[in-house]
Amino acid sequence: MYQVDSKTKLTGIFGYPVEHSLSPVLHNRVYRHMNLNWCYLPFQVAESDLKDAFKGIKALGVVGINITMPHKEAAIQYMDELEGFAENMGSINTVQIIEGRLIGYNTDAYGFLSSLKKDAGFDPKGKRVIIVGAGGAAKAVSHALANEGVSKIDIFNRTELRAIKLAESLRAKYKAIDIKANGVIGVNAPVVAGADLIINATSVGMDKKDKCLPISTDGIHRGQLVFDLIYSPRKTAFMQEAETRGARTINGLGMLLYQGAAAFKIWIKLDPPIDFMKEVLEETIASKGDLL
Repeated sequence: MYQVDSKTKLTGIFGYPVEHSLSPVLHNRVYRHMNLNWCYLPFQVAESDLKDAFKGIKALGVVGINITMPHKEAAIQYMDELEGFAENMGSINTVQIIEGRLIGYNTDAYGFLSSLKKDAGFDPKGKRVIIVGAGGAAKAVSHALANEGVSKIDIFNRTELRAIKLAESLRAKYKAIDIKANGVIGVNAPVVAGADLIINATSVGMDKKDKCLPISTDGIHRGQLVFDLIYSPRKTAFMQEAETRGARTINGLGMLLYQGAAAFKIWIKLDPPIDFMKEVLEETIASKGDLL
């Protein structure tokens, strides 16, 4: 029988909302599977409470925290140290607490690329990419793709200034890549048709009752890959529309799997059981469907 006691080590996730997250189910099942006295909790944290939330986990001795929307960028300012891609991206999704110090990581880039290559069989080198969104997830994805040597990145965002800032930060490091930014109003069929990979890095589509699309699907065609980072519902309206036009689609479940595995290793220093983690995610979605 799994039991929380005075020796249990705590991990969790900050988000707003956080009810949709599969991370608590995933990590707690893995802890039990590996006979680890650890526990993972969901924390619904409003933006105005984020600073206090980080103070709280330090005071309570929490070992690690995942960060999800909308806190991936704002959380940076509360870190004592940044590792790996996190500093370049200006976005984190994983925090390790060591002796009261908050160390920020970004495992989203690793998770995205792992899913893109292993699950979708897509090699991004030399490809043309459209990214919708300019928040924390978009930063991770764009830096990961630029580092892999894509030829072109078009960034579209509801707030054009955020897209421009992201594009500028990418150009400063990846000078050989054609990087453009615009508001979503700048999306048109010829631009969409010219991409090899189209990514939704916004929350549009997370509510299965909302049939809004992040961009128009005009221009999407056979031979393209549409990657929606949302994993619940399993097939967003955007994915459905793209499939009717002949495109292949993939959701964010694999990205969740691989970034979660990376976070697990950061906190616990053990190799994660990838196959078991995948089974847990698939089983949970099958049992709850699109009610997640």
